[in-house]
Amino acid sequence: MIKRIHISNAGLLGPAVWLLAVLGVPVAAPLFGQTGAAEDPIELDRDHWKDLTAPLDYRTEAPVQEPQKKRPPLFGPESYQVMRILLILVAAVLLALLLRAIILANRQAKDRKLKGRPTVIELEQLEDQLEEADIRTPLKKAVREGQYGLAVRLYYLIVLQALSRQQWIRWKREKTNAEYQRELIGAPFADRFTKLTGLFERIWYGDQRVDEKRFEAIQVQFQQLLSRIEQAGTPKSAP
Repeated sequence: MIKRIHISNAGLLGPAVWLLAVLGVPVAAPLFGQTGAAEDPIELDRDHWKDLTAPLDYRTEAPVQEPQKKRPPLFGPESYQVMRILLILVAAVLLALLLRAIILANRQAKDRKLKGRPTVIELEQLEDQLEEADIRTPLKKAVREGQYGLAVRLYYLIVLQALSRQQWIRWKREKTNAEYQRELIGAPFADRFTKLTGLFERIWYGDQRVDEKRFEAIQVQFQQLLSRIEQAGTPKSAP
C-alpha cells in the first residue's frame, strides 16, 4: 500500500516546491494563482520523494580499459637474421654463375675470332682432345709467326694437359680457370699456377699486347711450372 505525503502550499514554498516544478512532478493543485483560494494538499509518493531528495552523486568514473595484448610478430629477430644470410648466399651464387658465364662467353668469342685467321690453329679441336692432342707443334708455329698471344694460350693448354695427365685436375672444357685453381689447393706448385693463370687471362681475354721480349720471359715461367708439375708426380689422393 502506497503512503501519501500531504504538503501544504503555504508551508513548502521553498526549494522543494521549486524542485518539483523544475522536474515536472504533477501536483494536486496549482501553487500559484488565485489569492485566497482554498489550498489543496499535494500528494507525493514517499519512495518518489526519497528519490528526489536523495543527494546527487556528481562523481563520474571513466571506464577502465584493459590493456590490449600485442600480437607476437610473425618473424622474430632470429628469423630475419637467417633470411638475411640466405639472401646473401643466393646473391653470391648468382654472382658467381654470372661471372662464369661471362668468362665462358669471352673465351668462346675469342676462339671464334681466331678461327677466321688462316695461320691460327683450331683451338676447339685441341681442347676437345686435350689429353691426346699435339700442342707443341702449333705452339712452335705460333711463335715462329710472331703470334705471341696465341702462343701464351697454347702454353696454358699444355699446362692443363700436364695437370690432367698427372691427375691433379679433372679436365672439362666447360670448367673455368678458377675451378682448376680450387682443385690445386695444397699442391706444391699452386701459387705459381695461380700467378700464370692471372697473367694468361690478362693477355688472352684482356687483349694485352705481348712482344717478343716479353714472351720470352713468360715462356720461361711456363717451362718452370711444367718442370714442377713433372717433379711432383701423381698426387697421393689420386685414384
